[in-house]
Amino acid sequence: MIVYVHGGGWVVGSIDDFDALGREIAFNTGCAVLLPEYRLAPEHPFPAGLEDVEDVLAWSAVSVEGLLGIDGPLIGAGDSAGANLVTVAARRLADTVQLALEILIYPVADSDFQRASYLSFAAGLPLTRKDMEWFFAQYVAPGHYQHEDVSPLRAADLSMLPPTTIMVAEADVLRDDGVAYAARLEAAGVPTTLREYAGVTHGFLRLHNHLDVARGAIADIAEDVQAALSAQ
Repeated sequence: MIVYVHGGGWVVGSIDDFDALGREIAFNTGCAVLLPEYRLAPEHPFPAGLEDVEDVLAWSAVSVEGLLGIDGPLIGAGDSAGANLVTVAARRLADTVQLALEILIYPVADSDFQRASYLSFAAGLPLTRKDMEWFFAQYVAPGHYQHEDVSPLRAADLSMLPPTTIMVAEADVLRDDGVAYAARLEAAGVPTTLREYAGVTHGFLRLHNHLDVARGAIADIAEDVQAALSAQ
C-alpha cells in the first residue's frame, strides 16, 4: 500500500483535491493508495500535521493487512509539504515503521529562500517565493524554521531512511531543495533516485490528464514502486 500525503504548504488542500491523482497512481502501480487528511495550519501549527501523518504510517504498518486484506510492504509518498511530512515522519518512526520506499515529489526540504531556484523562479506560477515564505509563517514560529522536523535537509543523520525517489520540476522554487536533499541522502548511504522533469512547474503531476511529462512521471513512479516491491 502507498500512503500518499497531499501538498498545500501545510495550510491548504484536501484528499478531494488529490483523489484523481491517487486513483491514477493506484491504477498504474497496482497498489492500494491511502489518502489521509491531516490537520492544517494556522489553526493547527507544527507539529500537529506531522503527528497526524506519523499516526497514519504507524497505523498502516500494523493494521492494514487485517482490515483491508492487503499483504505487502508499505510505501510512503507525497508532494510538496506532504513530501516534507512523509520524510520527516519516516525518519522519526524509523525504529518502528519500515517503509520499502519513499517517493518525494517536489519536496519542501529546507527553509533557505536564497537557493538558486528560489531566486530564479521567485515570481513563477503557480508557486512563488512569497508563497513559500507565507506558508512557513503559518506553519511554524520563525525561530523553528531550521528545526530538523521542519527542514529535513538539516537533520544530523538521514541514514535510517528507506530507498528514496525524489522528483523535481525544472521551473520550481523548490527544485534545489529536492536536489540538495537527494545529495544528502546519497551521502548518508540511502539508495536514492533523483528525477528532474524539464519544462514544467510545481504541481505538474496533477495535470496527468493533460501533459505527457506528467503521465511519464507517473510511469516512473510505477517503475520505482515495482522495483521496490521486487526487492522485498
